[in-house]
Amino acid sequence: MPAHKHADLIMRYAQDASQSETPWKFWECKYDAHSDWDALSAHPAWRIGAQYRRKPRKQVIDWTQKAAEVPVLAISESGAVAFLTLDLDAVGPSLYLALETGIWVFNHNGRNPWPEGVLVEYKLRDKAGPDDAPVNARHLNWVLTCMSTDIIASRAVGLAEGWCYE
Repeated sequence: MPAHKHADLIMRYAQDASQSETPWKFWECKYDAHSDWDALSAHPAWRIGAQYRRKPRKQVIDWTQKAAEVPVLAISESGAVAFLTLDLDAVGPSLYLALETGIWVFNHNGRNPWPEGVLVEYKLRDKAGPDDAPVNARHLNWVLTCMSTDIIASRAVGLAEGWCYE
């Protein structure tokens, strides 16, 4: 007799159930190929025609990787909005922090100023506008060589898939 279609996932779910009273909170279900993944609200039915997966784990931006010149949008508990470029701890508790300010950051030292997981648009020395699609800043060559391919400025436009601010 062949194994159940979801046997491996059921075993992983059982592991979650051994560590949590609400293991379904870690799982999602998709009932057909054209639907979105939906969070489960109870134990899965393990239907043959459905797809199941453990929710993707989010990676959190490491604010200590941010260069001093990178602006941060901060909204405080009182509702005050600020654009910060220095020490985030100096501001006090914030309800929301984001890097998507629309402000261009100049590449003056040949190092990536963005934390891992940030998508950026960038300008090259020989081009007037941003390059094609936004890319993960981690995958770019930030070294200044006085060549036409040097990145001279960049700005955050979002986060790579699987990343979040907190």
